[in-house]
Amino acid sequence: MGLFIDITGQRYGRLTALAVVGRDANKRTLWRFRCDCGAEKEIDGAHVRYGKIVSCGCYLNSILSENAKKHLARFAGSNRSHGMSRTPVYAVWKTMHDRCRNPRNKDYKHYGALGVQVCERWAKFENFIADMGPRPDGLTLERNDPAGNYEPSNCRWATWAEQQRNKRAA
Repeated sequence: MGLFIDITGQRYGRLTALAVVGRDANKRTLWRFRCDCGAEKEIDGAHVRYGKIVSCGCYLNSILSENAKKHLARFAGSNRSHGMSRTPVYAVWKTMHDRCRNPRNKDYKHYGALGVQVCERWAKFENFIADMGPRPDGLTLERNDPAGNYEPSNCRWATWAEQQRNKRAA
């Protein structure tokens, strides 16, 4: 598999490295991590070592859940489902669906036409935001495997520069 830094058993944030599982499309070493919440997830080891990723997503979700509860409480009893249709994260969710499902979308040829799909769970915006959390300023939604689908195990928030390095092979 080549050279890599052995972090087996080491702890980073809420994650403990279990084992190397392979390489991603960019030939970066993927590790299986166990989170304090019990979930296991395959993640680029460098992202964990450098502190870009500190949990399986549960940490952000725990922060979000308190804010979301306060936000959603305002709409209890109304016809609104989440009240977030004018937020940046909703725009990301909507765009993701459109480029995968709408042949009239200018980017469909790079997504839906190539078979890229959005997982069933993310058909509901509430599930998407529960998995990904709000969009951090300056970051965009990225698929770890550019040929893979939009799903929790294959997506993260990334800078534009990080996305440019993670492109589908032509």
